[in-house]
Amino acid sequence: MTDTKKHQLNEEKFRSDDVDLSKVHSDFYELFALNHKKNMLCYVFEDPKKYEDVISNPNYYLFKEEAELISQNKVLLGQYLQNIETLIELGPGSKNSLIYKTLPLLKCASALSEYIALDISENYLEKISEFIEQNTNLQVSLIQSNFLESIPPLPNNGKNKAIVLLGGTLGGFDEDDRIKCLQNISSFAESGDVFIISADTNLDKESLLRAYSTEASKNIVMEVFEYYASVNLDFKPYKNCFDMKTEWEESSRTISHELSSLQDFSFKIKSHEDIQVSKGQEFQIVRVHKFCEEEFTKLLNSMKLRVMSIAGTGNIKLFITMKY
Repeated sequence: MTDTKKHQLNEEKFRSDDVDLSKVHSDFYELFALNHKKNMLCYVFEDPKKYEDVISNPNYYLFKEEAELISQNKVLLGQYLQNIETLIELGPGSKNSLIYKTLPLLKCASALSEYIALDISENYLEKISEFIEQNTNLQVSLIQSNFLESIPPLPNNGKNKAIVLLGGTLGGFDEDDRIKCLQNISSFAESGDVFIISADTNLDKESLLRAYSTEASKNIVMEVFEYYASVNLDFKPYKNCFDMKTEWEESSRTISHELSSLQDFSFKIKSHEDIQVSKGQEFQIVRVHKFCEEEFTKLLNSMKLRVMSIAGTGNIKLFITMKY
């Protein structure tokens, strides 16, 4: 058994009892009463079973291609990770992600002694700790934090470290949040640190719709309203009164999920005006951006993350960078 350390931070946790819900109510008011378009992906708390349903879709290429990329590029990854002693993974995710992505990546780092997982979900962190301890001899540290908001400083022990962000996570953020996330990572990283990040560069409409326009994807998206119903009981009777459609916006290279109301209804939001929803009214609640390789490289370079190598010839690219 390895020595497990758990850092409890004061980061906002949406499911905690003592959270200030004013921002949550404001976000949902903006969605329902103002522009009807707001990326609410931050309110998706992926049920592992629902996520497994998503990746079991044979047309959902992202997970499979990313896992294959890591497996096929062990030599390349080993070149950049061979002297790494501490690996920090942001949002490691489900057990399948740990099996097919995290564990193979850890095996590429021959000098590795410590694995640090950073995630907003306490439940995920506990399962991550158990899995890594059972399958490696690494020291495991857990940090409960929203890395979009900030990455807490770690003790400077002089170890060579690598930071990893997989799953095409950055594409789920709007532009301002993408920049904020990379700024947090760049500020946290030190000169010479390795940063590995994946990006989805698929721009084919038909394959994107086959991957995202599914009942399993709808179940994930609907968790946004499941969550809000848990903190605003006035909305609870209407959380399932929506149908979903998925669209590809070529000009912005964005796949979007829109929910259409199946009936007229009204509900209250604390400290705001009452909300009136009409049958057929549409709300765009999740957007996922797809990148061009040149665009992504430019974005990383602007954050002082020099691209050293790009692995992949398909939809998913693995960018290996170094902080300078």
